[in-house]
Amino acid sequence: MIRTASYAMVLWTSLVLVLMAFRTVNLSGQQSAEVQEQLTLVMWVGLVPAGLAGALAGWMRLRHASRDIKPRLIFNATDAREVAPGL
Repeated sequence: MIRTASYAMVLWTSLVLVLMAFRTVNLSGQQSAEVQEQLTLVMWVGLVPAGLAGALAGWMRLRHASRDIKPRLIFNATDAREVAPGL
């Protein structure tokens, strides 16, 4: 769940930064700085909820996953060279 929480926080930060990059293109210097400050605050405030949402998604995935699901493809290697033929 820590991994999904951190991925959700990185996704949130990335989305806000993309919004910041494209939202401030046509603004003047002062307006651009104000929008950047507001979006930075939104980014910081949204990190905790994004992390909690990611952890909840990971928890739900583990809790509701079927236990009898088998991998679709299993390759039984008898030698290490079969796994990494270039080595």
